[in-house]
Amino acid sequence: MRCWRAQAADRRRKRALFEQTRAFTSVTAVYPYTDFSPEWLELIGLPRQALLEEPTLPVLKEERARWRDHGRELYLTRQVVHTRPRLILASGEIVPYRMVMVPMRNASGADDGWVNYIAPLHLDGAVPGVMRESLEQLVRGIHLRAGRALLDSSMQQLAEAAGLSFSTVRRLEDEDVSASRRALQAAMRALRTHGIVFSFMDDGTIALGKV
Repeated sequence: MRCWRAQAADRRRKRALFEQTRAFTSVTAVYPYTDFSPEWLELIGLPRQALLEEPTLPVLKEERARWRDHGRELYLTRQVVHTRPRLILASGEIVPYRMVMVPMRNASGADDGWVNYIAPLHLDGAVPGVMRESLEQLVRGIHLRAGRALLDSSMQQLAEAAGLSFSTVRRLEDEDVSASRRALQAAMRALRTHGIVFSFMDDGTIALGKV
């Protein structure tokens, strides 16, 4: 019962956020699309069948080919898709949007759909919490090394901050598959605690910054 109530509260929170900001997150099982989230259909006011025939229909006509080609290539190679099209909303208003699609993988590492973040471009571009786990699956040793460099810290210092052994941090940075996902998350939390921000560039690659 408590779990059901928590889920219901989360749905109400997401609905309120959508009504206030016209931003939302969703999950897509496959590409090409076979269905669309209720929020997306409400946002752009087009019938499901029309979108199945042409998914870029809500995009301003002169931008469709550009974003269609860009997105399809990244989707098919299961890379992060990050686009900033101008959308024609159900109200008729034309609004610049940020659309981010991050590939998910299950516990065994197999492909498991996509997490989508759709929001007006003027909103903060930080990665929403619901997408963080999927995006973290793309973090590699090179990103940890870059985070340490920004902090001017050593592997030993990162190990101590993350509660990990020196050898575990070394394996993480060497792309050693024997290092666990939990260890990687601990290292990322330690970097975040010290001001490192993980975000994404327009081409979908992960970028790091320091606040």
